[in-house]
Amino acid sequence: MYSLNLPQDIEDNLAFLATETGRDKEDLMNEAISRGIQEIIEDMGDIADAKAVLQSSSRQWSLEEVEAGVDLEGHV
Repeated sequence: MYSLNLPQDIEDNLAFLATETGRDKEDLMNEAISRGIQEIIEDMGDIADAKAVLQSSSRQWSLEEVEAGVDLEGHV
């Protein structure tokens, strides 16, 4: 069991959601925390994938090249 001191705006939003959905605050907090943790885990996977691509690629592509539609062969 954890105890949290929530900022007033979050407490207000939580109370609003509880009223609108008929769910209790604890259930809503558990769902929000679970979704947040899952999102962080997915972000970590995306970062790991990006690092792997950067480490394996012999050629770095600039944002301008990507936006211009340069393909992997360097042709426009």
